[in-house]
Amino acid sequence: MTVEPSLLTRFEPLRMMAMEHLVELSSMSNIEPVAIGTDVLHIRRDGAKCVYLLKGDLRLAYQDGSEELLSAGTSPACHAIGSDRKPLIFATAISDVEVISVDSDMVDMVMTWEQVANCTMPELSEAELWPNRNKPRPINHAVPLGAIGLFGVNKLQGGAFSRLPSANIDELYKRMVSVQAKAGDVIIRQGEDADYYYLLESGSAVVSRVANDNEAPVMLATLNEGDAFGEEANVSDSKRNATVTMKTDGVLLKLRKQDFLELLKEPLLNTIGYEEAEQKVMQGAVWLDVRHASEFEFDHLQTAINLPLQDLRHRLNSLDRKTPYITYCLTGRRSSAAAFILSQHGFEVYTLQGGIGG
Repeated sequence: MTVEPSLLTRFEPLRMMAMEHLVELSSMSNIEPVAIGTDVLHIRRDGAKCVYLLKGDLRLAYQDGSEELLSAGTSPACHAIGSDRKPLIFATAISDVEVISVDSDMVDMVMTWEQVANCTMPELSEAELWPNRNKPRPINHAVPLGAIGLFGVNKLQGGAFSRLPSANIDELYKRMVSVQAKAGDVIIRQGEDADYYYLLESGSAVVSRVANDNEAPVMLATLNEGDAFGEEANVSDSKRNATVTMKTDGVLLKLRKQDFLELLKEPLLNTIGYEEAEQKVMQGAVWLDVRHASEFEFDHLQTAINLPLQDLRHRLNSLDRKTPYITYCLTGRRSSAAAFILSQHGFEVYTLQGGIGG
């Protein structure tokens, strides 16, 4: 049965998505009738799916022997069946039931994309709209060793590069390419595949996002000399979530995605298992849930604080730089993007392997 996009707005975290993404998601979703006495978990187990209760009542039985009733239209039914951390054995229909099944991996990818897209600085004025969208004009010469102020001693004493092995820094010099760009050049475009990670050596650029093809782009942030961009899509292996356009003439340093993953992502992302994470929490680390507030309120780890991914950049000052943080989400995709951002700003941060869903 066809799923209307507006129907998906009843459920968490789908209601947080842009309508254009709900339209795409609805085409990959199904409404399925479930007869009385049937366990709906077989639908969830049939591939990577989120299953939501649209109509009727379910009897939920948990591994600890407890049971509860789940009725459509209630607050608990706004969340996917079995999406909390309590192990669910079966969910039996005790009336005529209808459920909506949604591709869970697609939900997670879109949610990561959208939250990262909003992980920006204040909006710019309409006067700062760029004049054109020409392609960048690359000059493919290697970055000369020792020639870049971005990697001077003061830059390496703090932030992301301070924790890189010296061999990796040397390789960054060798593998980065210097690119001259003109005002108006589009460096990365929303919706395209990730290919490079960028550092702005000189000049400035603007970050924008289009929520709907019929609307003008919304200006989200200004990038200046020394700023990096393009990391989120590389870390989370998703599409570009925004467009970056040169505001002035400038020089960029770009690093291929595979080199970024090897030289930056791997050294800066510390992925740990749950038991090790618990030990760190006992020693003073803090759980950092980077999902939407509604997801956090439904189910979260004890003592965790909530700082949604899209708010991360402009709420960094609310975090204690002396405190280690362990980021988590449902699958690890959003929390990896968050951890990389925190690492770039000098925080000690770890990511829960596989997320709480794992």
